[in-house]
Amino acid sequence: MVRPSKVTRPWHLGHEQTYQVEWHLDIIPLPEMPLLLSPMTVSVQTTHDIRYQAEGSSRSYQNYCYFCYTLGGIGGFDDRHGVHHLSPGDCFLIEISDPETRYFYPALDGRPWTFLAFNFRGLAARAMVRELVRQYGSVYHMDPQAPIILRLMGLKSSPYMTSHPHALDSAELVLELLLALAAQARAREEPDPLIGMIRKALKIIDSELERDLSVGTLAELTGVSRERLSRSFQKCLGQSPQQVIREMKIQRATYILKDTDIPIKQIAERLGYSDYTNFIRAFRQITGKTPHDFRLNGWIVLPQPFHKHI
Repeated sequence: MVRPSKVTRPWHLGHEQTYQVEWHLDIIPLPEMPLLLSPMTVSVQTTHDIRYQAEGSSRSYQNYCYFCYTLGGIGGFDDRHGVHHLSPGDCFLIEISDPETRYFYPALDGRPWTFLAFNFRGLAARAMVRELVRQYGSVYHMDPQAPIILRLMGLKSSPYMTSHPHALDSAELVLELLLALAAQARAREEPDPLIGMIRKALKIIDSELERDLSVGTLAELTGVSRERLSRSFQKCLGQSPQQVIREMKIQRATYILKDTDIPIKQIAERLGYSDYTNFIRAFRQITGKTPHDFRLNGWIVLPQPFHKHI
């Protein structure tokens, strides 16, 4: 356990004096697999003390993630998007040391704030939480009958207990939570027409790789102007439509070269290259090898993300 420094100890002790623990479970997975998602503690806590607050800027010595689910009363959470008042069913997800976050008791109606607190750690956990927060923010809402909430509440113990689940089972618990939050956020996400158009265009390219597909034809099949298609590709993918078409053709060519004995010139023709030398030049620019050398000594490279995620 990481001990608070002398600088943070006064805050740490003061914080502990402003809430009550209804029950608390320490989780120490066995065998130890530190790179996996790893739960640490689950507890239900209550506060009605206006001094109760925890600031990420005061917890730089801690490197875990924190999920807080409101069971009763009203809680407070503050991040770069503003102040959020948390009613039952509302929850937040953070890296505990995020300096832009704070949670607190707002004392809006005098009722105690009761909440489920779940701490977990691991490099994978922090990376997943960071990506969820980047994409969807920290604040979510989940039904109290959601399977993951029932599962966490089902861990209720006597006031203080310790469990030693298998590391893989405990990792699955954290993953279930993160996927449930992601599913909830996606369900309320407004469809992005630009992303929908890009997906449609990519599907057309993939189905038309074995022909000489021009950008103009692609725009027509997608149902937009050539100018809009080009702007959209640059904005979302960081590449022009022509660059994407060429890379997808060469990716397809690498599979054909490795999986078949079709002559290279026929492969070029099959992929819409009327000029064989243009195919050789494009293949070398993207793979660093000629098609002949690649067939003999090359390795299939799995498809890479575009410059920007869609």
